[in-house]
Amino acid sequence: MSLSDLAALGSFVSGVAVLVSLVFLYVQQRQLGAQLAQTQRNQRAMINEAYATRVSDMLHWSADPANASLTTRINAGERSFTAEEITRLHLMFRRAIVSSQAALQHYEAGLLDDASYESAVRSLKVQWLSQPVYRAIWARQAAITAPSTREVIDEMLREVPLAAPFNTVTLFEEELSRVLAAGDSQTTTAPV
Repeated sequence: MSLSDLAALGSFVSGVAVLVSLVFLYVQQRQLGAQLAQTQRNQRAMINEAYATRVSDMLHWSADPANASLTTRINAGERSFTAEEITRLHLMFRRAIVSSQAALQHYEAGLLDDASYESAVRSLKVQWLSQPVYRAIWARQAAITAPSTREVIDEMLREVPLAAPFNTVTLFEEELSRVLAAGDSQTTTAPV
């Protein structure tokens, strides 16, 4: 074998080695891309789970008889509260603001899904910002809220009308009557 044959063979082997390296690099890059995408999905899932846990904790706290009683009184249009009740209302509303702020930050970073964000916004608007009592509390809460969050909440306040007082029991009874009337044709003898 001549020197030129060896050079040609070396060049061929070198070319094959480069090709194998490129194929290997391509496979690694695809795997890395898949791992990165999975990591991002996992991170979003963890943040969504943390949001759901935070909301569940808040709902559990709101279901405490003393807090639920305050909410019922607010919904009924009551405007007279003791100092302790006003403090509790401030704390309840502060929790809602902090939860909404976290949801907004995670959503803007692309880490919270649309459904969770929309639920957070609707909850803030319907349960909190539509009530005159919480709007009065917002006057003090705004001062300790991050400016970016304060701007979002102030914008929502301009959009959300005040809720009319309502009786929770009456609303429930009306809705239950509608469900029972609509369900007469679908009644079963055993629980599903």
